[in-house]
Amino acid sequence: MPELWDLYDARRNLTGKTVRAGEELPQGSYHLMVSGWVMNSKGEFLMVQHHPDTNAPMLWDCIGGWALSGEDSAKAILRELREQIGASFAAYHGRRLQSIRSGDHFIDVWVFRSDLEIKDLKLRENDLVGIKWVTPEIFADMFTQKRVVPAVHYFTTLYDRALSL
Repeated sequence: MPELWDLYDARRNLTGKTVRAGEELPQGSYHLMVSGWVMNSKGEFLMVQHHPDTNAPMLWDCIGGWALSGEDSAKAILRELREQIGASFAAYHGRRLQSIRSGDHFIDVWVFRSDLEIKDLKLRENDLVGIKWVTPEIFADMFTQKRVVPAVHYFTTLYDRALSL
């Protein structure tokens, strides 16, 4: 059964319409994407590395993906955390820091505080091949070296806000 995405208008109101994942959206329609950053007590952020056969081969990224039909932002990011790294969180463990409208989608950026142990996490097969904690300085170097997906360019503004959690 194909995944469906709910469609939103420019003011982020649900339209009551859906589209199959990956299909072109009707003019003036948007869908929801979620990005989740896990921050530990040292101020490091968890990053995952995409599989070579994905649309971001071997690039590093935060945890995230598209909200499925019927999911709000919180449900979508909690599902993505479970599916991508095998970590279970409750919505109250995280905080939505910002929402960005970009192209034909809204991106909700979440931060979760946790001292997860990498050895306890399970990466989604055929999608992710690496996982590590990075400091803001390491992230900046990785970004400059183009080893990070370009879509997470907002990280530097996120970091200062995440410290206040």
